[in-house]
Amino acid sequence: MSNDILTMHDVVIDGNGQLIGPLSFAIGTYAFAALIGPSHSGKSSIINAIAHIKPIKSGFLSVCGYTGKNKSQALKAQLGCIFEDSIFPYDLQVKDFRRLMGLIYDTWDANFYSSMLDTFSIDPSLQLASLDADAYLKFECALALSHHPKLLLIDESERLYSHSSRLELFTYIRTLLDNRSLAGALIASRSEMDLITYADQIIQLEKGSIVDSDEIDHCKTPVHASKSSKACEVSIS
Repeated sequence: MSNDILTMHDVVIDGNGQLIGPLSFAIGTYAFAALIGPSHSGKSSIINAIAHIKPIKSGFLSVCGYTGKNKSQALKAQLGCIFEDSIFPYDLQVKDFRRLMGLIYDTWDANFYSSMLDTFSIDPSLQLASLDADAYLKFECALALSHHPKLLLIDESERLYSHSSRLELFTYIRTLLDNRSLAGALIASRSEMDLITYADQIIQLEKGSIVDSDEIDHCKTPVHASKSSKACEVSIS
């Protein structure tokens, strides 16, 4: 659909020897979706495939309007990513990224990054090694959003941080979506706790397959799910 920020149709992914899929689902513009499943259900592989880190074996994948071989660097500029494992050197200071990220993204907004650090009460002079799990999550959120991406991807599968920080993150994402400052968000998690309150769509995974997709009662965009085809769509009214 034209107003989908993400579309998968019969996508198969090699999840480190385990085939994930075929997967078919779509996430509409300004929707907050969640992939829920136990460890080794395929969540991280799906996030990595969407981020163009892991190639798909077959099927159709459209992310922010990019399909097939035209993804490349242009797509990466449309994505904000918080991965399961840290990818940054711990000896760097938080403030170092004001300059470093500008070398990667043409749309990097150093002032917005600084304002997000203020919002999350993070001292820019701190080294990454000194941040606790909650502060590091907020740092990564500031980093992921400060080049103004369209789609935010979060893989929190094995992360450990406080319930209050999780709620703060979800509230912030929900606000960005409602204000149309972010075009979509997808989070991979082992638990749907709290996501029922914030998400528009929950996709249940088990052993590399979609087993269910549910509309959330509060959601502002209707979700149409086909259990037989293991497909779901979010459309804007």
